[in-house]
Amino acid sequence: MTDTAIAAIVAALISGVVGPLLVLKYKRRQEHLTVEGVEPAKVRISSESPSSRVPSTSVSAMQEVRRRSRQGLDSTGYPDYMGVAKVAAELRQYVREKSPKELIETLAQLPPLDVERVGEQLYRGKWARWSGALVDISDDDDCYSLGIRAVGGGFFHVTIRLDDRHTIDHLRPGDHITVDGQIVGVSGRGGVDLVRSTVILEET
Repeated sequence: MTDTAIAAIVAALISGVVGPLLVLKYKRRQEHLTVEGVEPAKVRISSESPSSRVPSTSVSAMQEVRRRSRQGLDSTGYPDYMGVAKVAAELRQYVREKSPKELIETLAQLPPLDVERVGEQLYRGKWARWSGALVDISDDDDCYSLGIRAVGGGFFHVTIRLDDRHTIDHLRPGDHITVDGQIVGVSGRGGVDLVRSTVILEET
């Protein structure tokens, strides 16, 4: 008898013995699932919405955890990319410029490619006290941001930590406010960024 014939006989024996055993095992498993109350080969689709199955408070808590995990806040509570933790807050030295416009005009005398570098050297870490009209309030993933059109010209932004929301909840666009804050960024295109700020609503 040749090797090929032997192999064919062995394959037939395996198919004849193992095949029925696998079929029997499958049938028993299906019967077990039916006894346990599980319908095999079907997918159950609930008519309930996710919000009806999970309390709204739990959803909010989970969303807050996910939100904070994405933020990348530094030790001061500000976004990492701002580098606020590297700027000392103890010594308050105020700029002489009375508005963002004056500050930008000072930098405008420099070559354009030097503006941000020199602006950081001259102004980063210094403090400003400017007034103006609140243009907008935005809620970002990692902070709140105020846009203010300053008295005397120019525009500046104030970044507020998430934990300090209560200090700006009462503000509305159009309000006249005074901001005492620390400069962390200056752009030659007219933007000045303040942090660690006290925001005062002026009476009208």
